[in-house]
Amino acid sequence: MINKMKKIIIIIISLMLALFTPILSYAAYSPNVEIKANNSSVSPVTISYNTSVSLSWSSSNADSCQASGDWSGTKAISGSETINNVISNKSFTITCSGAGGSATSKIDVTLTNIPTSLQVNKLVRNVSDGSAFQDSVLADPGERLSFQISITAGNTGLQNVIVKDALPSKIIYLGNLKVDNVSSSGNITLGFDIGDFSGNQTKIITFDALVADSNQFSIGVTNLINSVLVYNSLLSNLDTAKVVISKSTGTGPTNVPTGISNNIFLDSFFIPLAMSILMILAFKSHIINLEEWLDNKRKKYNGYKAKKTLNSRISQIKADEFPRNKGKNH
Repeated sequence: MINKMKKIIIIIISLMLALFTPILSYAAYSPNVEIKANNSSVSPVTISYNTSVSLSWSSSNADSCQASGDWSGTKAISGSETINNVISNKSFTITCSGAGGSATSKIDVTLTNIPTSLQVNKLVRNVSDGSAFQDSVLADPGERLSFQISITAGNTGLQNVIVKDALPSKIIYLGNLKVDNVSSSGNITLGFDIGDFSGNQTKIITFDALVADSNQFSIGVTNLINSVLVYNSLLSNLDTAKVVISKSTGTGPTNVPTGISNNIFLDSFFIPLAMSILMILAFKSHIINLEEWLDNKRKKYNGYKAKKTLNSRISQIKADEFPRNKGKNH
């Protein structure tokens, strides 16, 4: 009986070993990995905006590791890496694999002192008229314009700032793009990166444009609104400037003269006065013989008067004769 019980116990132990040995073996050889940020494994780890974070990780029972999230690529089974200029919240994940399977560890990084200010001011001036920069200008078809964009960062600065200007279809981009009066090869209508800003820094952008030809506008007043968008990964802001186009019934300046000089003051006063003085001097210097001129005028008038008197008498005689002839016929 005792021998029989021993056999049963041995069988039960054998079955238990057969069942749990693979499990214990797997547990002994399954990979483990842990990732830290700035030596902390407690997620999230907080850092200041635009500073760096140091990542470190270690693993066991692993043959290889792979990064994912806000970093990527194959990593050593243990190591460290520094991520510079962090300007947005990040999440770093690492997965390590071995004969016993795989393990994953993740840590989040959040930012403090994030910029909350991005100021944008858009102005325009009429180059053809010589006006100053202002929010709104008057312009005629075909005139040249210049736009100015002022961008100011907040206390903590800005990184990778993009500027994109949406010109109306009837304002033509001419280029001459400058940042702080230095020429730039970018195209502001497509959007270009003007770089980083330190705290409270201001950058000034200017470029030229042209109002379309007169045939592109209807008679009257047309308001063209030009907007600019300034943004980075955290902030965005925009501003507008207005160009008021006025088109009269004509298509442009006229060449039809309104006087000798086309100057109202000159035509209405000085020119008539000058001509009168010249006539008096001419008569006095006998360049024009006044008496001869008056005699000719009198002769022409007397001849005209005599001819008119003769024609009047002839008409009267015909009128007197007409009744007599009429009586004879009856």
